[in-house]
Amino acid sequence: SFGGLISMEATQAVDVDGLILYEPPMPAVTVDQDHESIASRMETLLAEGDREAAGRLFFEEATGAENVEQWPIWPDCLTLAETMIRESAIVEEFRPDGLDLSVPTLLLTGEYSPDHLQTSIDVLEGRIPDTRRVELEGVGHAGMASAPGQIATAVRGFL
Repeated sequence: SFGGLISMEATQAVDVDGLILYEPPMPAVTVDQDHESIASRMETLLAEGDREAAGRLFFEEATGAENVEQWPIWPDCLTLAETMIRESAIVEEFRPDGLDLSVPTLLLTGEYSPDHLQTSIDVLEGRIPDTRRVELEGVGHAGMASAPGQIATAVRGFL
């Protein structure tokens, strides 16, 4: 998802033949802005010494993930709290306005992904002239882990 934002920005400096984007988050254009940012809330939790709560906040609220403490990679995720804060701050400010996104683009979204991530796909579908949208059945934002076959099929079809 964050890689999608980077990829969209990169197309402004590098010629590409196409883009494949999996729910790039754009809360600046998809979420009511009358709330404290995830990055700020994570910073507060980290300052209070609650690294686990900061990590849970990032994954559960931003991506809709559940039971993150049960993930095999969970302990490693906690070491990245500062990185997640920096990433969240960038995500919260990102707007696709002014980007020339005129390359063929595959937009991937999960059937059960959070509304704000599905809305980001709606926004991009309305702004990028040559898009193909694929909804991954039975999955949420973590489709790469839970539905790699569906993603591979969609990517092969696009390519």
